[in-house]
Amino acid sequence: MKKHIALCAGLMALGLGLTACSGAKDSAETAAEETTAGTATTEAVSETSSEEESSAAANEVEPEGLAHIPVTVEERALTSYASDTQALVAEADYFTLALPEEAAKEYPALATTLDEKAKDDAAKAQDKILELAAEFQDIAEYSSDFDSTLTEKLKPKVMRADANILSILCEGEAYSGGAHGDYWTEGRNYDPASGRELKLSDVVPDREKLTTLVREKFSEKYTTAEFGDALTNAADYLATLSDSDYEATPWTMDSEGLTLYFPQYTLGPYAAGAQDISIAFTEAPELFSAKYLETCDAYVIPLVDARTYELALGDGKPVAVSVELSSDGVSDTYTCAYSIGNTSLHSENYCYSAENYIVYAGGEHYIYSFSSSDNDYMSLEVVDVEKKSLEEGRSVNASLYRPIFSWSEEGDYDMRSTGGAAFTNPDHMVLERRMEVLGTTSGRRSYHVGADGYPESDDAYYTLPLSYAIRTKKEMTLDTVDAKGEKTGTETIPAGTYLIGIRSDADQIEDLQL
Repeated sequence: MKKHIALCAGLMALGLGLTACSGAKDSAETAAEETTAGTATTEAVSETSSEEESSAAANEVEPEGLAHIPVTVEERALTSYASDTQALVAEADYFTLALPEEAAKEYPALATTLDEKAKDDAAKAQDKILELAAEFQDIAEYSSDFDSTLTEKLKPKVMRADANILSILCEGEAYSGGAHGDYWTEGRNYDPASGRELKLSDVVPDREKLTTLVREKFSEKYTTAEFGDALTNAADYLATLSDSDYEATPWTMDSEGLTLYFPQYTLGPYAAGAQDISIAFTEAPELFSAKYLETCDAYVIPLVDARTYELALGDGKPVAVSVELSSDGVSDTYTCAYSIGNTSLHSENYCYSAENYIVYAGGEHYIYSFSSSDNDYMSLEVVDVEKKSLEEGRSVNASLYRPIFSWSEEGDYDMRSTGGAAFTNPDHMVLERRMEVLGTTSGRRSYHVGADGYPESDDAYYTLPLSYAIRTKKEMTLDTVDAKGEKTGTETIPAGTYLIGIRSDADQIEDLQL
């Protein structure tokens, strides 16, 4: 039987030492040795494990209307190193998608399709890392000073995941030793009910009407752009394609519209880069198959690096929205620069990287920017898109909770996996933060978007990682409580006893399990 003990952080001098934590250990043990034991509290305790919490969040009952589909994304990196110098010589990255148990029961065909795709991509990546490592050896034989890493990477963004469509944007990049790398875009779009991969004509039945609208939007967007005069209008390109090639045009669909992607060299020279055209549902609703116009009441749209997103605001007119990392030109740090139409907003917080999303909740649009700074400190800034405002000084210590992390040796290469639930539903998101209570650790809890656009917690307490524990420095007599926080008795704990952290309010209270 598991026993639970609840402690107030204000009583940290109860003779507790810290383990499995980063930092604060020495000071806590010193304080423990210099003071005497006190009295424990009987705060309520939660036994929720990370698996149970993820399952509960994934299986949360949806309100009436179109249902979100929870999706787990795992990114895997296969790496190969030189046997003599241990330098990284090759890397092949891919990803897998999976549905949580209950979602898989509701959408079995989709779950099967994703599983089969994951196996296929894993096999291709395993072949690719061996191929790249061999290519590096070939290059090194006639060019001994060659020290670049050969790569092929594919990164995902879940653009939409609901009962009507699962749409994934795949951004690829590769370097095989030439003058520059190659970049491309793929769209993977599935019908959740059948698991079938969708064609462009499934969502836009009239090819002629789509081509006409693409011509107008392309001229508007690119005529005055750099290298614009060297570009072929995307409509002219589409008109030359056979039916099969037309269907193979990369596309994704989010909760506000459709985007077509034209990789480098498709419409112009390499220097002109890639092009894309977005068509909002509000611009031409008659263009789309009716079912795709139905979206969830709240949704998330990932912002793609170096691309401008056309967002349909209250009046239905597209407004250009983008986030760029702005450098001071001196250090290796950046700040986020937000553009909304003709309005520019600049963050005062420095960072090394940022992950950005459009969040629509309560009839309003926001930008959620999760950025990383020194010591992997994560913060969240919220930009009110409708009001075109950023409340400086109100960043939140938070990051998206991604519990998947593993590393293994696979013979000829190593494999690293990271990931977690895709951020698709503003009503149910799990965020993680750093905290200092009985030591340095992290905690997570469930949130929804509040009335002011900022995350509002669904729980009073943060769940602590199972790897977090403390050790008693002295014998202690403490109250024990059950899972509901009801006192069940007292117990004397000898010195050297390990107590597993369960939850904390990130301020004064931390609940522990014996």
